[in-house]
Amino acid sequence: PEGALPASRRIESLGDDGGESYAEVSTRALRVLEQKARVVVFGSSTGWLVFYASLVFGARSVGYELLEGRVATANETARECVFSSERESEKNTASVSDLFAFSCSDALSAPLGENAKVVVLTSQCWDEALKTRVASRLASHLTVGALVVDY
Repeated sequence: PEGALPASRRIESLGDDGGESYAEVSTRALRVLEQKARVVVFGSSTGWLVFYASLVFGARSVGYELLEGRVATANETARECVFSSERESEKNTASVSDLFAFSCSDALSAPLGENAKVVVLTSQCWDEALKTRVASRLASHLTVGALVVDY
């Protein structure tokens, strides 16, 4: 599609080899997040990127992580966040619990959902073969205009 980065570029670091600058990608990401788009994080660890997207931008976000202990920590933090928000505001119209979820899964099999507009990859430990397979999957499953950021 016109204006889209090829799959191989989506997995590379921002600004390398003449790609979009950090400022350009940041501006585009903020525009997408302001539309309350769904955010997917692969390699979500204990959930901080998911919480950030949800609590700062109000984006419905899901985090996928391979390590069960990290998913358990993220889910416990989510429960505490929900409890705290419900206690502080009985009139809260948008429940915090609707904003985020965590699951133990990998980037090749986890569901993207129909409205995934921002996908965050934490691929520091991924080998090149995995990066290529994930890039191909995202290129074929995401809609035009979706943003993939490798953190």
